Amino acid sequence: MDGIKQQIHARQIEAMENKHVYKTRKIKREMRSELDKLKDHNMAAINDVKKEYDNKLSKEQRDLEVGLIEIRKKNKNILADEKKRYERLIEEVKLSHEQKMTEMKLSQEKEMEKTKMAHKDYLDNLQEKFEMEKAKLES
Repeated sequence: MDGIKQQIHARQIEAMENKHVYKTRKIKREMRSELDKLKDHNMAAINDVKKEYDNKLSKEQRDLEVGLIEIRKKNKNILADEKKRYERLIEEVKLSHEQKMTEMKLSQEKEMEKTKMAHKDYLDNLQEKFEMEKAKLES
């Protein structure tokens, strides 16, 4: 009977070992399943954060591009205004130069006319003196 008890005991031990192996495998499967769920959840959270970051980055880039476009437009307007102002200044300087040249020509013409008149007066006076002296000498 001792052999039968040993066999029964061996079967009980084997059954307990099988039960233990089954429970261990079940726990491992549950842990693996839970780990997979956690991994999936974490990956989803990472993807959400990445999407949010990408969206913020895209929005920031769009905002910066809009700002850059506005600055370029403003700069273009400023440059156009400055060009117009510069052209007006050039026109004013040219006009002023022409006026001064005209004034100088008129002034020179007046000076020449005065000089001619003075010379003519001088010659006329000399002619008169000559005529008077000639008349004195003839009389």
